[in-house]
Amino acid sequence: MLVMVLMIAFLAVAKSFNKQFTLSKIPGPERGDLVLSEDSLPPELAGWKRTQFQPAEVPSDLPDGQFWWVHAWGYSDGQVACTLSLDQADWTAWHDLTVCYQAVGWKLEDRRVLDIPYPQGGTWHAVTADFSEPSGRRAFLVFSLFGDDGTPMDSPWQGLYPEPVDDSFAKRMGDRLSKRPADSSPVQKKVNHTRVLQSQVFLAYSGTLTAERREQLIQVHLEARPRFQDAWNKHWAKWQATAR
Repeated sequence: MLVMVLMIAFLAVAKSFNKQFTLSKIPGPERGDLVLSEDSLPPELAGWKRTQFQPAEVPSDLPDGQFWWVHAWGYSDGQVACTLSLDQADWTAWHDLTVCYQAVGWKLEDRRVLDIPYPQGGTWHAVTADFSEPSGRRAFLVFSLFGDDGTPMDSPWQGLYPEPVDDSFAKRMGDRLSKRPADSSPVQKKVNHTRVLQSQVFLAYSGTLTAERREQLIQVHLEARPRFQDAWNKHWAKWQATAR
């Protein structure tokens, strides 16, 4: 059940995506996807404890036309639980995850770009989004993307859309975030890749979400995404070597 909301969200826009991508192989190891285990993420992230793990589905069990492959973990602070996932598909450029959630009935209330310092230079954007639905439930989403070469993806909304770039979170977190070296230059980032990977944290809740819990969820995401990136980099290097 961990990935059910993610599956429904992706499924709602699958037809439009299938018009854009021509799949040569179904999701899974044959396509070059990274296989993860429960211990691919630590027992605790930003004070939230791991409570569940759901591996990606067996490729042969996937519905026809499904191009995404999701590994998901549940993390809890003892009161509420969020879903954290690495999403692998045939995306080759920026993927607007908020569209998937809007397609299943969530109303987008706010979307912001967090300007997070990247250790190798420049920044690695994380996007936050707040949603609501008629029942009164609300949701909070944090997501980032990186290319198959490990390069962080920049949100195209910066300078193009009204959503603000917000560096206040990085300033508040101070030394707890990795700072780029003072003498480093920004990383030159590609817009398109052979593959693009997506990391996300999603929490559906009732009532209000405190600023403290919001920042904890962002930090959970920021601690998870470089682990995914590192695991992918090691995997992709081996995959390319064997595919030649």
